[in-house]
Amino acid sequence: MMTMMLRVVLILVSAGTLAMVLNKIRRARLQIEDSIFWVLVSVMFVIFSLFPPVADFLAHLLGIYATVNFLFLFIIFLLLLRVFSMTIRISQLETKVKELIQSTAITRLEQEEAQKAGAETGCGMADAGSGMTEAGCGSADAEAAGEMAVDMAAAVRDEVEG
Repeated sequence: MMTMMLRVVLILVSAGTLAMVLNKIRRARLQIEDSIFWVLVSVMFVIFSLFPPVADFLAHLLGIYATVNFLFLFIIFLLLLRVFSMTIRISQLETKVKELIQSTAITRLEQEEAQKAGAETGCGMADAGSGMTEAGCGSADAEAAGEMAVDMAAAVRDEVEG
């Protein structure tokens, strides 16, 4: 059985969490996929606090004598699931960052080799500002690809950090 104080605390914490999540969504600081988890958790705890027999029944079903212990166990279980899913996401993002860094390094290497080859054949930069070389000798495409790879790496880095 839940005490009245526990019920009030659950309602206040759930309402606060829900308000914070909705505020972050409104300000576009939280992705919808992430917010769904927190909204569902908040709603679930509001249900547990407004209808204590639901939590009592689930605790009894699992063989847990005190409803409070069930609630703590339930919170710990949900948070462990969340940590696991975040670990998977971080691992995927680290792999993407590594691939982008490798791609950028290869593009820069190709760019440098093309510039060296241009210098050896006598092709120089006609207009340093345009990225174009004399008589079509050069690497305007490689330079554009390099800039695009750097931009993509910066975007992924911002996503990982933000």
